[in-house]
Order: sequence, then C-alpha cells, then structure tokens
Amino acid sequence: MSVSTLARLDAVSRERLRHSAREAQKLETQWDAKVRSMLLEHVDKIVRELDKTGRAPQLDFEEFFVRHYFDAARTGLKVAETEEELEKRIRLAAKPPKVRVPDSLRKLRELYDQWRKGRYTPKRPKEVAERIQKAYLEKVQSVWQQYSEDFRNGTDATQREVVTKIREAAEVVVSRAQTIVRTETTNYYNHSRREYYDESEDVTHYLFIAVRDKATTKWCSEKTIGGLRGRSGLVYAKGDPLLIAEQPACHWNCRSELLPLNPDNPSHLRLIQDKRIQRRLVKCHPLPPEWRRAA
Repeated sequence: MSVSTLARLDAVSRERLRHSAREAQKLETQWDAKVRSMLLEHVDKIVRELDKTGRAPQLDFEEFFVRHYFDAARTGLKVAETEEELEKRIRLAAKPPKVRVPDSLRKLRELYDQWRKGRYTPKRPKEVAERIQKAYLEKVQSVWQQYSEDFRNGTDATQREVVTKIREAAEVVVSRAQTIVRTETTNYYNHSRREYYDESEDVTHYLFIAVRDKATTKWCSEKTIGGLRGRSGLVYAKGDPLLIAEQPACHWNCRSELLPLNPDNPSHLRLIQDKRIQRRLVKCHPLPPEWRRAA
C-alpha cells in the first residue's frame, strides 16, 4: 500500500485496511488450495472412467465455483460488519458510520437458499465453472488419447506414467483456475463490501487502495506513466459509474480494495475535498481490453 496515502489516514482506517487485507488473503489462500485439490484429485477418477468407457465422467465444477462465490461474498459482508464494530470500539473517528443490516445481506441469504433448492444459479460463477471444466477435460482427454493404448496394455510402470503425464498436463489448467479463483475472490469480496457500505448514508465516497509491491500493475499503482495514472489513492463518489466499472478486481490477479470514506471523519474529509485525487478529474490507464466487469 502507498505510504503517502496511508499517511493521510487515521489509525482506525489503517487498521481496517490491514484487517480487510488479512481476511481477503486468508480467503484467497483457502480457495487456492481447494481448487488445486479438486482438479488434481479428479485425475485418478477420470483415468478409471476413460479406461472403462472411453469417455470422461461428468464433474460438478459448477457447485464448487458457486460455493466460492457465496463464501467470498459472505466473507466480504462479515468483514464490513467487523470493521464497523472496530471503528466504534476504538472511537478515533469523529462519527462512526451507521449501517443497518443491508439489503445485500438479506438478498445474499435468499439467493443462497434459492441455489440450494435448485431455483437459482449466479451467472458469473456458472460461466467460470463451464470454462474451467471444458479446458480441464480437453487437456486430460488429449493426453489420454496419446497414451491410452499403452495404458490398457502396459505395465504398472506405464500406467503410473500415464497418470503422471495427465497430472502434469492438468497443472496448466490448475494454474489458470487458481488465477481465476484469486481474481474472483477480490471481485466478489469487494462487491459485497461496497453493497454493505452503500447502505450507509454516512459513507459518501470510496478510496481505491492497492497492495504496493513488485507485482502491482500500472492500472492499480499510484505512479503516473506517460501522463496516465494508476488508481491507487484516488477517490470515487458513491454511485459514480466509474466506481462500478473500476471496482476491484479490475484486472487478473488484482488485489486492490475500496475503503469507505465518511466526511465526518476529518482525515476522510481531507481526501474527499482534495481535487488532485478525485477519479473524475484524473486520467488513468485504460483497463485491459479483455477485462470484463462482473455483473
């Protein structure tokens, strides 16, 4: 995170950012491991089915990615609630935001119940699941076609080699799936937190904050290159279409976050009134053309 931006925030805001970053990282690590385990554990099952019928079995990737969607969204809402309590407890802000139980939380519970009853499936995770499943099965089947005869007639060593080759081929898709999981975690997590804070009349703006290290991209850094700036440290007005379009994740492997700003907090008010960092008044690097905003 940028030192210059953090230096302008009070202790409560910095603690909220640290807390949110920890929870987001924990969630990403958890689902990173889950997607890897799911894909590689399927290899033996697929090989047995291919050996038996010549066709790959049906795998339930959709349920996995829908569960990820709900888990990330629920975590985002839970973290927002915790942050509100943190600000009230430390009492360093002039006036902590007042947030009622948001419609987004009620809606999320309803959508989860509908999904469990088979009446609703979120569009985005369904598309992600279909994309990963297709790539995964195509990769496995291509290796199987190359080695199937040896597998059927070969020694145990040859059979083990085929499974190893398939696992090696699957690693390409595993890596891609982990990238998607990390990105979608940021996406769902930030979306739910923003919906939570949008319910508060006290929150009027959001501050875009990026993790500052060697992996920070030009889209999310604070640097200006060729007259175009990254987004970290910029302030967005609540309800601004740019906020919807550029809410993290705004590129693959994006780790940025939105911090809600309350003008009753003096440090927040100074940021809100600083015209140099108003997103509407700053030219930023266009997001990658292949990037598609999640619904």
